[in-house]
Amino acid sequence: MLGASGQRTYEKHGYADALHAQISHGIFDYCGAPVITAELLLMEELGTPDAYLDAAYHIGRRVFG
Repeated sequence: MLGASGQRTYEKHGYADALHAQISHGIFDYCGAPVITAELLLMEELGTPDAYLDAAYHIGRRVFG
């Protein structure tokens, strides 16, 4: 998941919990797939498109080896 605000904003307004519920329980449960990991990649923390790609790559390596 990609986000444009900081973690504090997502927590303050309950967005992080809402996203987790929608993605993890709504989509994955509907499909019958297990949730191995769910990561929220925030622009404030990563800063550049290349940083997003690098983070996604490393998440994929952790999940798929």
